[in-house]
Amino acid sequence: MKVRKRIQNIEGAQWKGDNFEEVYKVAGRNAKEAPDRERLSVATPIGIFLIDKGDWVLVFEDESVFPVKEHIFDKDYEIVEDGLPKPK
Repeated sequence: MKVRKRIQNIEGAQWKGDNFEEVYKVAGRNAKEAPDRERLSVATPIGIFLIDKGDWVLVFEDESVFPVKEHIFDKDYEIVEDGLPKPK
């Protein structure tokens, strides 16, 4: 049997190293700047993760927050505008 990941629109922000406010708007208190100021600390239901520049912070429908490495984001997700895929 083949299955497909359910399509849903979720909130997300990519950590670029200088956009903490943007990430904070998405993740709220779950995101904190790490002491080295190069990475972010993200609290998830399964623990705290450090994310690097280029990684994404996603907030799912149940409001759980998870980091996603950039290469996985590029493979599994796409940016949308008004519920439709954003042209590349």
